[in-house]
Amino acid sequence: MLAVASAPVAEPWEEPYLEIYSDRGERLVTAVEVLSLSKKKAGDGGRTSYQQKQGEFRLGGVNLVEIDLLRSGPHTTAVPLAQLQKLTGEFDYHVSVTVAGSPTRYFARPIKLKERLPIIQVPLDPGVPLVRIDLQPLLDRAYDTGRYRQLARYSRPCDPPLTPEQQAWAESILRAKGLIP
Repeated sequence: MLAVASAPVAEPWEEPYLEIYSDRGERLVTAVEVLSLSKKKAGDGGRTSYQQKQGEFRLGGVNLVEIDLLRSGPHTTAVPLAQLQKLTGEFDYHVSVTVAGSPTRYFARPIKLKERLPIIQVPLDPGVPLVRIDLQPLLDRAYDTGRYRQLARYSRPCDPPLTPEQQAWAESILRAKGLIP
């Protein structure tokens, strides 16, 4: 008798993103990417794949908005880290916007941990007004309607560690929300 075993095949993980097309839907105008650990982590192909996609957008005349709300992992947005730090100083998070037709022209918005997430301006086609997106309510809604409250391990130390001032600030918010004793 021949025994046959089967193993489940892993489905490829598709990360959400936003693409904005021209008014007739014929041409990609702007891509909005929220960076994830898989897009930043070297060695598993995710970072390489994302950087290829990033280059295609930049060279293909597509505006690229990158939102990096991760404190860990290597720098991954299109704006070079040294240039970003020179322009903005120290930051915990940032938003980077690369304008179509100018692959070396960037706008960057640094964000400190204690700051409210900003309203960003998303470029579209030339001559079309920028679209304003308020990131804070979007993140709040994702947290409130998602499973983050159940999945987050607030009792564990952050990686990378917070400064003592950041730690005290974070703990005061978590206590006020009843998430830690």
